[in-house]
Order: sequence, then C-alpha cells, then structure tokens
Amino acid sequence: MTNMRRSSTDSGVSITKTINATETATVFDYEIEVHDSTSTRLQITEQLSEPLENTEISLSGHTCSSWDVYDGHQISFTVDCSHSHTVEPTLRVESTTIEPQDCTTNIAVSESDSGELSPPMMPNGNGNGNDNGSSLTELIEFSQTEPTSHTASKKTTVHDESKATIVAPLEQYHSAENTTLPVVGLIATDDTIGAVARSIVRAVDYGLTAVTVVETDQTTAASILKQLDTVVIQPEVSGLADDQLKAYVTAIVRDTVYPGVIFKEDCHETVSFEQSVQKFEATEQTVIEAVPEPTKSTVLVGIPAYNEAETVGTVVTEARNYADEVVVVDDGSTDQTADVSRQAGATVVEHDHNRGYGYGLKTLFEHAADHDTDALVILDADGQHDARDIPQLVAAHETADAEIVIGNRFGETATTEMPRYRRCGLWVITQLLNLSMGNIRPASQIQDAQSGFRSYNSTAVDSIAEQTDLIDDQMSASTDILYHAHANGFHIEEVPTTISYDVSNANTRNPITHGMSIVTNICHNLGRNHPLTVVGVPGLFCMAVGLGVGYSALSAYATSGELAVGSTIGSMVFVLGGAFVLLFAVVRHVVDTSLERPSVEQV
Repeated sequence: MTNMRRSSTDSGVSITKTINATETATVFDYEIEVHDSTSTRLQITEQLSEPLENTEISLSGHTCSSWDVYDGHQISFTVDCSHSHTVEPTLRVESTTIEPQDCTTNIAVSESDSGELSPPMMPNGNGNGNDNGSSLTELIEFSQTEPTSHTASKKTTVHDESKATIVAPLEQYHSAENTTLPVVGLIATDDTIGAVARSIVRAVDYGLTAVTVVETDQTTAASILKQLDTVVIQPEVSGLADDQLKAYVTAIVRDTVYPGVIFKEDCHETVSFEQSVQKFEATEQTVIEAVPEPTKSTVLVGIPAYNEAETVGTVVTEARNYADEVVVVDDGSTDQTADVSRQAGATVVEHDHNRGYGYGLKTLFEHAADHDTDALVILDADGQHDARDIPQLVAAHETADAEIVIGNRFGETATTEMPRYRRCGLWVITQLLNLSMGNIRPASQIQDAQSGFRSYNSTAVDSIAEQTDLIDDQMSASTDILYHAHANGFHIEEVPTTISYDVSNANTRNPITHGMSIVTNICHNLGRNHPLTVVGVPGLFCMAVGLGVGYSALSAYATSGELAVGSTIGSMVFVLGGAFVLLFAVVRHVVDTSLERPSVEQV
C-alpha cells in the first residue's frame, strides 16, 4: 500500500510523510521543508507496532541530522533546520509482521539554541506526552495496494548509497571484468587500522575491491582510510555489533553488480586472497569468511662471533636467504665484526668483553625465546657451515618430531673432509658422551655430538633459555645442551651435512686443549649421573686387587713364617682406598635418588 500526508507546524516547517508497504518491507519517507530563516530543531519519532532488531532497520538522513533507535520500538530522527532547505530522511523496516496503520508518528519542534530535545515521548498511551509534540499518523488513511513485481521478487535488504558515507560507487573502483569477483569486507577501528590498511593494499594488489566500515568519520581510522583505495561506509546507526555491521555491508554489496563478500574478521591474520576467491567460487553462498594464509615457521639464525670480521659478512648474507632474522652475538671482538654484521643485514648483540662461546649461545637462546621463534639455527661465523642446509634442519623438526636437529658431519651422504686426528678425537668424545647418557643401543646413540650446526624448535629454545645456568660459558656448552635435552626427554635427530675446513679464518682453538676440556666435562657429568658405575666399579676393583695382594702375603707368611711388609701395606692401601671410593659412590647414589628431583614434565 502507498499513502501520503502533508502537515505544517507553527515554526514554518512543512512535513510530508509517505508510507510504501510491500509484502516484505515498510518504507517511511519524510520530506521536511523549511520556509523561513528561523533556526529550528525538529524531531520526528516513529513508534512501531512491534520491536525490531537493528539488522531489520535501514536509515538515511542528512549531514546535519541523526537517527536514534530506542529498544527497537521507537526510531527518532533529529535535524537542525536553518534557512530555507529540504531534508528527505527515509526509514525502512524489513519485516513481514509490522502493521503500518498501527505505527504512530510524533513531531517535536524547538529552537536550535534552546538545547537538546528530550527523548521521544509518544502520545496516545505510548508515553508521557510532549508539550510541543503533535501527531501526524492519526490523520492518514491506509488502503492496501498490490506490490509491483519488482518489489515482490526482492528477497534481500535494500540499501541506497545515501544510507552510508560512501566515497564512490563500488562500480567505479575497478574495471567491469573485475566486478565478477567478490569484494573484501573489513571493519576498521583505531586499534586495528594498521592491520586493516595492510589488508586493503594486499586486496587491491590482487585485484579485489575493499569495502571498509567505520563507526564514525571523526576517527583516525577514517582519516587514514580516505587516503586508501577503498570504499568507506559509515552506518547511520551507532553501536552496531560486528555481525550487524557485516549484515549492513552485505546488504549494500547485494545491490551492486558484485557477486558477494569475503569477510575478514581477524584483522591481524594474513589472508590468502587466492584461496578465499577459490572458496567463494566453489560455494553457492554470497558471504564467506576469508581463508587465512597457512602458518609459516619463523626461523632465526644465530651466529656467535669473536673477531670474525673477515668471514661473518658472507655468512650473514647467505643465511638471510633462509631465515626471517639473522642475529650475530659479537662476543667482545676487537675488530669490525659488529659493523660488518650490521652492514650485511644482521641484528647485532654486543658483549662488553669476551665471555666465551657458551655465553654467546645463552644470549641467542634468550633472544629467540623473547621473540617467539619457531626454530633457532646455530651457525659458526667462520664459514665452515653451509647455509643451504638450513631448510632441511628446520624441516626435520616436523618430519622427525624432534626438538633438536644436529647437522651430522658423519652421515651417509655427508662429504665432509676432516683431518684424521680430529675425526678420532671426536669419535672418542662422542662415545664418552653416549656412555655418560646411557645410550648403549646404536640406534639411540648420537653420531656427531660436537657439531655446532644445530637447529632448536620453540620447545627446546624456551626450555634452555629458562635454565641457562646449567650451560657452561665456554666450549663445553654444546655438551651441556645435550645433557639438558637428555634430562628433559627431548628427541634428537641428525641430518647429514657437509662442513668445509678449507676456509681462510678457520677455528684457531687448540684441538688438544679443546678436547681435554670437553672430556673433563663429560667425565664430571658421568661421575655425577652414574656414580655407582663410574666411581663404585673402580673402587670395587681396587678392593679386589688389595684383597688379592693381601691373600698372597698371608699365604707366604703361612709357608715361610715371614711377613712381607710391603705387600701387606699395599694390600691395606688398596682395600681401604677402594672401600672409601665405593662408599662414596654408594652415598652419592643414595643422595641423588632420595632427593626430590623435578620430573621431565616439571622441568
């Protein structure tokens, strides 16, 4: 049905109200004409016959006007009228049960400088009344008319561009062929504008139109959006929830040539627009959620360095091809190691003086833990490690379910050419380490315990960073880390890698001193972790030797009647010494097993 009524107020304002009712919606159109220069504030309040949801209400207004919705029952339009002009607001309700003849209109007028109008008070039993209010609806007669075929076939909410602040019609943003693709719907606030702006740029680069809704144009977000290639929408109704804003944008897009909307709810999540479009095309839905990019592991390459200016720049440059960040720990170098590393693109952490290789590793683990790194890969600064092997070390965390991955120089496919004396020394160290950790079976043994080319996942990084006091500051740190991994039940995987010893600035540490320090550390750990085996067995052996010597001395005395003083004293020394060592081993074992130790889950 369609009906219209015209009325005038004492303030020189004429109001024409037109009602268009169809099977799916009722539209209230108001035409407000100001006939003189008097500054007037006018409020039109529509009392609906039943409460509605905000998503069922569409509003349009004027730059100097505003709409307010009160509990879904009352919808109020307020406008400041000054000089002669015309305002044409529209109220549209998407409801099949609303009864237009039961809706009541109230008009309230005041001077603009007299302050704000009070909240709407409806006459005829709907409120307490308003002294300067009058009813318009009661003068209107309703008659039913058949809706046109166009109106009857419309199944979705109709929104005009006048119902929102739109920079330009959607069709003007891209060429006609791109209108076959959906638009990207975004909700922007001052807190999320940075992420929203990045999404807009990526969407436009992909060839999609971005439609962004803001609460008000008086925000920082709105100011930034005006400078971007996006359609900006500002709803007339404030305080809408995110799902209502989505419905609002969707309704606007449905009145265009675009086929639908890809909504991105989490603005901080990177979207795969290619997969999102494929998802949209594969479904019959006109509104879908954006498909996020697959999560990518962040790889940090750590390089402890001491006076490595000659080679560290090349190492950093090569490592950056396989890492999100390269961090060089300059351990008190006296050359240009820090400057060269920065010029190559590394983040540099400087120690005020030389603290040792292990201390540099501790710094790297703490840095990686603070930056939520998924994988920390350790490289030497002298160029011996091949940065091209970084991806296979990182991948082994997933394929082998390993917390620590070691670049194995002795693997079947490794082609490392190592001096024979170094290979023998490393074999001895590795066997002692396996023995101290109880790795007896060949399948459980570590093959290259002293490889500095390692990768640690986030679990290992966090665990080691929390207990750096257990790690030696010097070269024994690599061994200490393996002991820590064994104590915490970490799985260690080894992948073949090739190490080059033909470099200009190779490791200058004395191999004998280096090896002895590591062996001493292993023996110390072996005695601490297995006192009965390492200390008790030798003590028992000493006692057996002493008893054997004593038995021989007693046999000689029984035969000849002469006591062998030297043998007797030696026997006593061996028996007492062995007994003392054995007693120490037993006490150490009892203390270690009786004291409460944190379990693997607690560490």
